[in-house]
Amino acid sequence: MIKAENISFRYDKKKAQVLTDVSIEVIPGYLTVVLGHNGGGKSTLFKLLHGELVPEAGTIRIGSSAITGDGRNGEEKLDFSTVQAMRQKVAFVSADSPLFESFDVTENVELFKALYPDFDEAEFGKLIEYLALDIKPGKYFKQLSTGEYMKLRIAFALARKPEIIIMDEPFANLDPVVKTDIMELLHERITGENLGVLVSTHLLEEINDRADYIYVLENGRITKSGDRESLFDKEGTDSLRGLLNP
Repeated sequence: MIKAENISFRYDKKKAQVLTDVSIEVIPGYLTVVLGHNGGGKSTLFKLLHGELVPEAGTIRIGSSAITGDGRNGEEKLDFSTVQAMRQKVAFVSADSPLFESFDVTENVELFKALYPDFDEAEFGKLIEYLALDIKPGKYFKQLSTGEYMKLRIAFALARKPEIIIMDEPFANLDPVVKTDIMELLHERITGENLGVLVSTHLLEEINDRADYIYVLENGRITKSGDRESLFDKEGTDSLRGLLNP
């Protein structure tokens, strides 16, 4: 479980806050979506939830671990063991967190085994097969298509068997077939293994028939939230789509 309570953050104390008083919750067994336009704070929020940044104010809890803002623009020093404990439970997939591109796929497997004690090489093999990836020893990421690379990153993440997977704009520039394959895999893990999934997107069509719970993030603030059906019924599809094109 991830629970963020009243978190605020800015990269520079002389500038405006990127996030203000944001609270969200990610529960195992559900797909939670943060919906918002590009530049609205989604990536910053996800980095905070993964322990890469410290909130200026508020608290982020993952299981029994917590990071609390100190009120001085994120200057609090993170405890290494706390961050490690958080990251063992949470897998993070984003364009800014690529795999080790100077190594081939086989070498990346060895690195993941060293970095993450919970990495399951046999599970990784099953995921590669499920996603129909043609991954051979000695193959480098530059030889993969955008869709293959995203599938591979997800396979590495899920092979750790995390409690939560955070995915920042995972469907950007992917064709519909690849998106469907990924969503089917996530749906299986959500229902079969009680995986908690948190996804950000600026494309309404990607989640309007899949999300369990939606938070709308506008200019660093949560302005709307609710389960999918009630939110769409209350706000309307056109209204929500309009938020993504400010």
